[in-house]
Amino acid sequence: MLSSHQVIPLEKIAEYGHHHSKYYKLEINCFKSKLDASLLEAVWNRFWASTLSTSPLLEDRAQLARQITDLSKRMKHIERDRQDTTIGYLLPYSTNEADMMQVMAEAQKVSNEQIRGLLSLTIKNQLFNS
Repeated sequence: MLSSHQVIPLEKIAEYGHHHSKYYKLEINCFKSKLDASLLEAVWNRFWASTLSTSPLLEDRAQLARQITDLSKRMKHIERDRQDTTIGYLLPYSTNEADMMQVMAEAQKVSNEQIRGLLSLTIKNQLFNS
């Protein structure tokens, strides 16, 4: 599985143009002081109920729709490339196959996130509504 590979949405590839392969994540370092820790604890104590009552499935619907749309566009793009080149059918493992494996890995990631959200919602429902 390609879990270490970051998939770049097609819109970003179009936006970055020729330099789309130069995209990378920047490393972020965080720290907190004693005051930060006490403020975070106070906020957590005040808002823990709303944290438990929210569902990422409901809050991230727009993001999920964008991810699925992007995956669909990628699959159509791969299929169009496959139809345009007859050599793709002759090679046992073409670049189209590699691209399709990448799309499949991203689709698996999206579905796993949804499964985790459903499990979380089920557990919360069992704990607080039974």
